[in-house]
Amino acid sequence: MAQALLDDWTSRADDALGVFFAEAPILMVSAAPDWTIRRISGHFAGALGHDPDALIGRPFTDLLTRTSRRRALRDLIPGFAETGQISGAELDLLRADGTVLPAVMDARERRPGAGGEVLAVLHDNSEARAAREDLGRAIA
Repeated sequence: MAQALLDDWTSRADDALGVFFAEAPILMVSAAPDWTIRRISGHFAGALGHDPDALIGRPFTDLLTRTSRRRALRDLIPGFAETGQISGAELDLLRADGTVLPAVMDARERRPGAGGEVLAVLHDNSEARAAREDLGRAIA
């Protein structure tokens, strides 16, 4: 029985991945090697105040503040092209209403090469950033 369920699940990997992107409570994005968004989790799009379908085909950097976009284009994306990974990158995401969502991103390359795919997860960093700012004020 368990093997039959596993076989069914793995035979429909794209369907399963689609459900995961639609339903999982995680900030997750899949992008082309040039960082054009292919899939974005409903939770991620919702946290930014967007419909997921409206973000498909847009550059991931469109979701970033100007400062984070500059850093991503100058450092993170070129570094990713060399190593196939990003670990613990602090970024500021821009919500549809203009407010900022501080985040930490980890990304890996799946299927390296021209047909590759960027898989990234982000974590809300609001509380950690606020605590760091409070600590900075306290010791100033």
